[in-house]
Amino acid sequence: MSRNHTREKFRKVRIDPGVIDQACTNLGLGDDKLGAKLRRSQTTIRQWRKGDTVPTASDLVRLQFLTGRPYSTMLICEDGGDDTDQVA
Repeated sequence: MSRNHTREKFRKVRIDPGVIDQACTNLGLGDDKLGAKLRRSQTTIRQWRKGDTVPTASDLVRLQFLTGRPYSTMLICEDGGDDTDQVA
């Protein structure tokens, strides 16, 4: 069996940047103050926005509380193609 047949396809998961926007809007805060409220740095919030890092489960719970947004709409899965799906 060739190497290509044994390779698993992995998905990249990132937070929907709209979640961060919604939290900032709901609270009237910028990324720096939102980060402080979540006990994270402004740099971390920017990394989440860009998809460089992913919030922890406890971060997502806090964001869910701040936004009222269902958890299932907070993350976006991307595979190797152009398709983007929200986690359901």
